Amino acid sequence: MHIGRLLFTHAAPIIATGRRRAVTPDDMLPFDRRLDPAEAEQMLGSVDWRSPWRALWQCFRSAGTPSRRALALSLGRLPLVLAAPLLLRVLLEHLTLLQQGATAIAPTLALGIALALTVAADGVGIQHYYYNALWTYARISGGLNMRIYRHALALDRRALQRRHTGDIVNHMASDSEGIAELSFTLPEMLSSLLLIGGSLAVLGSILGVAALAAIAALVVLVPLSHTAARRFARTDNELWTWRDKRVSLVSQVLSAIRLVKYFAWERPIEREISSLRQNELAAARRLVQNEALSTVFFLASTTIVALIGFGVYVLVGGELSAAVVFPTLLVLMQLEGPVGHLPHFIKNTAHAYVAAERLGEFFQLPAIPNHPTEAAPCTAAPALCLENVSVHYDEGTRALDSISLHVEQGSAIAIVGPVGSGKTTLLHALLGEVAAEGRIEWQSSDGTPCLPRIAYVAQEPFILNATVRENILFGNALDEAELEAIIRDAALAEDLAALPAGLETEIGERGVTLSGGQKMRIALARAAAAQPNVVLLDDPLAAVDPRTEAHLVEHLLFGRWHAITRIVTTHRLEHLRRFDRIVVLNANGSIEAVGTFAELLERSASFQRLIEEYRQTQQPHQQPLQTGAAVVSPEHRWNGKLVEEEDRAVGVVKAELFWYYLRLFGGRTPAQTALILGGMALLGIAIVALPMLQSLWLGKSGQNAPWIVLGIYAALGLVSLAAHYAERRVWMERALVASARIHERMLRAVLRAPLRLFDSTPSGRILNRFARDTQAIDDELAWNFESAVRSFAAMLGTLVLIAAVAPLVLLISAPALVVYYRIQRDYRRVAREAKRFESIARSPRYALFKETLSGLLTIRAFAQQRSFLDRFDRAMRHYLRMYWSNILINRWFSARAPLVSSVIALVTAIVLVAMVASGSLSAGIAGVVLTYTITFWGNLNWCVRAFSEVESRMTSLERVHALGSVQPEPDVTCPPPLQPSAPWIDTPSSTDRGAAITFDRVWVRYAPHLPWVLRDVSIEIPAGAHVGIVGRTGSGKSTLFQALFRFVEPERGRVLIGGIEHCRIPLERLRTALSVVPQDPILLLGTIRSNLDRWGRCSDRQLWHALEMVGLSDTIEAMGGLDAPIGEQGGNLSQGQRQLLCLARALLVNAKVIVLDEATASIDVLSDAAIRHTLRHACRDVTVLTIAHRPASVADADMIVELSGGSVARIWTPPEAATPWPDRATLDILPPSEA
Repeated sequence: MHIGRLLFTHAAPIIATGRRRAVTPDDMLPFDRRLDPAEAEQMLGSVDWRSPWRALWQCFRSAGTPSRRALALSLGRLPLVLAAPLLLRVLLEHLTLLQQGATAIAPTLALGIALALTVAADGVGIQHYYYNALWTYARISGGLNMRIYRHALALDRRALQRRHTGDIVNHMASDSEGIAELSFTLPEMLSSLLLIGGSLAVLGSILGVAALAAIAALVVLVPLSHTAARRFARTDNELWTWRDKRVSLVSQVLSAIRLVKYFAWERPIEREISSLRQNELAAARRLVQNEALSTVFFLASTTIVALIGFGVYVLVGGELSAAVVFPTLLVLMQLEGPVGHLPHFIKNTAHAYVAAERLGEFFQLPAIPNHPTEAAPCTAAPALCLENVSVHYDEGTRALDSISLHVEQGSAIAIVGPVGSGKTTLLHALLGEVAAEGRIEWQSSDGTPCLPRIAYVAQEPFILNATVRENILFGNALDEAELEAIIRDAALAEDLAALPAGLETEIGERGVTLSGGQKMRIALARAAAAQPNVVLLDDPLAAVDPRTEAHLVEHLLFGRWHAITRIVTTHRLEHLRRFDRIVVLNANGSIEAVGTFAELLERSASFQRLIEEYRQTQQPHQQPLQTGAAVVSPEHRWNGKLVEEEDRAVGVVKAELFWYYLRLFGGRTPAQTALILGGMALLGIAIVALPMLQSLWLGKSGQNAPWIVLGIYAALGLVSLAAHYAERRVWMERALVASARIHERMLRAVLRAPLRLFDSTPSGRILNRFARDTQAIDDELAWNFESAVRSFAAMLGTLVLIAAVAPLVLLISAPALVVYYRIQRDYRRVAREAKRFESIARSPRYALFKETLSGLLTIRAFAQQRSFLDRFDRAMRHYLRMYWSNILINRWFSARAPLVSSVIALVTAIVLVAMVASGSLSAGIAGVVLTYTITFWGNLNWCVRAFSEVESRMTSLERVHALGSVQPEPDVTCPPPLQPSAPWIDTPSSTDRGAAITFDRVWVRYAPHLPWVLRDVSIEIPAGAHVGIVGRTGSGKSTLFQALFRFVEPERGRVLIGGIEHCRIPLERLRTALSVVPQDPILLLGTIRSNLDRWGRCSDRQLWHALEMVGLSDTIEAMGGLDAPIGEQGGNLSQGQRQLLCLARALLVNAKVIVLDEATASIDVLSDAAIRHTLRHACRDVTVLTIAHRPASVADADMIVELSGGSVARIWTPPEAATPWPDRATLDILPPSEA
């Protein structure tokens, strides 16, 4: 083998760069194509997930040659490991003879050299084992990640209700890694078992027949490991169950953070997540206790074996000489590794089994069927034939009932009906997203089946965390002229002109910088860019104002798309006359009537009622103006780049971070911390010193009776075991205490952070802190810290022993130690940065995974699965590049460390031979020194590696600490703060007529260098008034509400609620006095009850009353009542039903102010009329502020405020007041400059 490959010089360029400057991601090694995750996924294609054990073995074999090479190298190094005690025995025999003058120095030195070379060869060989094992790890984890992502892309509706986003993220983050860790767990466990067997054979050659007694003792102890394995598996499964629940809830909260803020739920949500965290940590403590007991049991087994072996050896007449004692001790010390790691192997194997079981269940989840078809693509707009189509949900609910319909080629079909009538389900059936009975067939002009090119726009548009251009193109290629034409047709030209970077502007996760109307128009532009021959539009006009609606209908729906087949669900009835046919669905999910507008007016009573109600709410005097130019939310206007690069520290992990962790690790006070850390130090010293004392005592065995020697050896062993247990248990217990405090601090900071954090940071990045980084702190940081301290103590103990016995060794070895210091310095300087790059490279996978799951229907409708798989593949490749560079940097160091250590072992052997030959040292003490010197390189190497791992894991703490340091929203921003006892609108003594709201000359902007968003806004809203707020997108409506809720603070002017400046009111008290129904209805996973009243503050009667007020009581009763399940993001309810449920939740708060932001945009006009009636009567004593585009929604308002360009353009009061309402004629002739 070439010397460069032997010593892993692949990483040398990175090390050389690290000597000159801090390395960057670009300095890492190129991607190794052999780790291609797509190719690895193919190799995993034949894995049988029905049997976890079979799946684990097949995963291991799928990695190919490197997995076999790792196994071979792991087993192949056994002769070198077993040769060391045999060489030591022969060397000690020669030293004894040398001490007696019965042999020459030369053969003794030759044995010392052979021993040193054996140590070096083993040290380098094991690094090549790790290289191949970790290559296997990367291959398996990369392939599994791709397999999980591909399967997630195909999950159907039922599967998505069974597996939540947090669960699937955990499959990717933890289960895949748990299985991949088998790549080194399996070879090491097999080699450990063989090493145990080989060591016992060596023991037999030393102790003779006495070794049989020792082996018998070990055989008796082995079955107990099976019990330990079962206990580990049980506890590990419980731990991951609680971890999944916590991460899933955090994922939901991050998606619904605005809901949490609006309703001031920070405290109860924190308690709920903390409760799950406490259960998770309780399971972790049980796992730690099991591990501590298992560690002590396995370590005790080596002491028991030694005592029995030595005891029987003495009984059969053997003499405890140095040539017997120290080779036996070396064998037992070598056994401590494999025997001591057995609990760790068992734990990893149990975790891998649980992970395989969980992944097996995941891969069994139903996917969208991929039926092979011989149908050719539709060359023109196809016709559609539906015959007796029915859809049933898992709960037994019938969503569609016997739908039969024929849609002509190129026709425009409108689907109308009440909330929950199955309009969206019908579109999903056409997309193949739900299992449908009956016949659904797209047909070409000659009646033959064909495959349409479909574009789909969901009711809640799917927006990528990317630029506007990327969102519109969505993987398609268009020339600039065509793209500009689409932008004009989608009414986006003014919006793009106002965006800071136009098409290149980043619009954030879920389009946080855009209004609902802007998101819908981007989705419509995306549909146009796909150049479809069929468009399926789910209520596309609900979120836009009337002027924009008219533009979209004229230029897009009946303009650009005039020749293709259009199927549109809608609650906006303004343009129904233009559709070729209208399908009216009833509440049972069946067709009530089909026909043209005129035909339905003649023969459909329900359609007549619908149109009559609509006409009554569209009186000319009630049509408010929609004015002003469209602009983006100004807080993001500086350069068009919203999502910030993930922060990373550079250089050495700050000492303050270590002290921070140690303070959390210790007690609440400095004295407690010093006491705990001092006690841990004493335990660490005892763990190292006691075995040395045992060895030194045995080294003088010739001076005492054998039974006294063995008795004291046993006593020292018992004390050592007690120290091991205490150290392990206390260390891990304190580590979990530290983890609990770290998570608590981060959770509190995130829940109280300003919304800007969530707008500029992908939720996947934040979720990574709560998932992988928290797991690293819980499990890995503590273990690595303990390993580093223990290895350092062992290494230091060996140096002290050498210094005490043969100080000349240290003097001669000084150059080697200097070389070693420089190697580890260069290594650590680069390794910590490489680990940071690896950790940061994880986040994009989480973010893309979450984003994909939220937009599955849209991705599949546009047939963009391949495009998203490619995106995930690129993210995986980048991660694997960072990961593999980090691995090779580690191998570079680890291959050099044993060479230096072998020099020290060689020098020690030479010096000891010379000292024994001169009579200044006994062979027994020389045996002690040699025994520990042989293991010195391992301790030295592992000490540096473990400390480097600590630094690497500290980067997880670094990121969690940084997130926990985010400045919270200020509680009070102007003096004097309102005292808790001060009466206000939330007290019983307050007025019965809602709360008066005053905007007094309010000026708002999002940063000092940005333009004003609200300019000199003055509005007087009487207590109990119902007020409509109108204006075009970007006119300041949302900012007005944000200022009311104090998401943004006025720079000038005042906002008063109930006569008190709202900046004086603590945030929680302010927001609990307000209630909101957001434009995007936000629901959390759980039940109807938990979404209405998550913390059980209302009675069932109150809940049902609220549902009756919004017209949902019959629907909820049919679902199974208040405890009926709600899927993730309310996926088992229609958009309109979700909006109504949010309205019911707002009514239950009993707030004095309710804010409705397009709260009824997705419901039919009859339901809208009923809701307005409810609000007028049930909220007589509540101040209601309504943002609306639909004129009917503010038709009976007491006053209407029109905003334009951030200022109040006009305020209208009822018709009998001095200022008249505008009529339709005025509306139609007003130029845009006045509108």
